[in-house]
Amino acid sequence: MQIGCMYRILGDQNLKRIVVTAKEVKGTCHAGIKPGSKFVIEGSNLLLKESDVVCPVAFASMYYRLYAHDKGAKVGRFIQCPDSFVWGPNAGTGSVLFEINVEEK
Repeated sequence: MQIGCMYRILGDQNLKRIVVTAKEVKGTCHAGIKPGSKFVIEGSNLLLKESDVVCPVAFASMYYRLYAHDKGAKVGRFIQCPDSFVWGPNAGTGSVLFEINVEEK
């Protein structure tokens, strides 16, 4: 199964494969992300068959950066999920650090 992203709407044909990998998890991620968990975006699709756990909060928080990487911008490769810092009685205990890697198609 694939989920389409905004790229198709923009009509860009020079898209890249983007792999986002959880490098470090402090505490417990309530979405089930563990070190090494990844999700893959290729072209206009989030490739669910090649992805492990896709957390909607983490994905939404890094979408702008994924788009920038796809367009060749020199933005940071690492991003922290904000979910652990704002929700629930154990806020701050499930901190996930992700690495974004861009591959040419």
